[in-house]
Amino acid sequence: MSGNAAYAVENAVPVSVVRYDLTTGARTVVSDGSDSEVGAVRLSTGGLTALDAARSRILVTHGPSQSLVAVDLTTGMRTILSGSTRGTGPALGTPSGIALHPDRNRAYVVNRFKGVLEVDLQTGDRVMRSGTGADGAVVGVGPLPTSFEGAALDGAGALYVADATVGLLQIDLTSGKRTSVSSFAPDA
Repeated sequence: MSGNAAYAVENAVPVSVVRYDLTTGARTVVSDGSDSEVGAVRLSTGGLTALDAARSRILVTHGPSQSLVAVDLTTGMRTILSGSTRGTGPALGTPSGIALHPDRNRAYVVNRFKGVLEVDLQTGDRVMRSGTGADGAVVGVGPLPTSFEGAALDGAGALYVADATVGLLQIDLTSGKRTSVSSFAPDA
């Protein structure tokens, strides 16, 4: 959300990024996925989103191309920020969460089966911050989820992810350490 607007990716044909005015309810298409003339990538499926209000764009994960795409909220222009054609490092894989750290110009994309990837939004480079790296080595210590889900940054810059097996985890983005915050087990 930004001001009195909310943005969403509508996973219909064509896939579109849409702005909803929260006061009037008006719906405006920001970027129509059927227009392959606009931008570097056609959105063939909806993805997870993070609003980058400071740069007037929304970040969208695009599963089929394993890319992170920026959609300009003024022009609708779509640009690949990271993926097989831009940046180096582990593939985004199966995204299941995204959080934006606007002060650092970084996005944290949660790969459901691997862990947390830090994406440099300037270069597109990707680094495994916590989880299982491409070589099978574990990055960070602490409970290792079987299925990383969701992503949220708090005001201090700590990342939180969830897993049905181990519960809510706080991820240290420097060391990769995973600390259990809460389990999902019912209270006794």
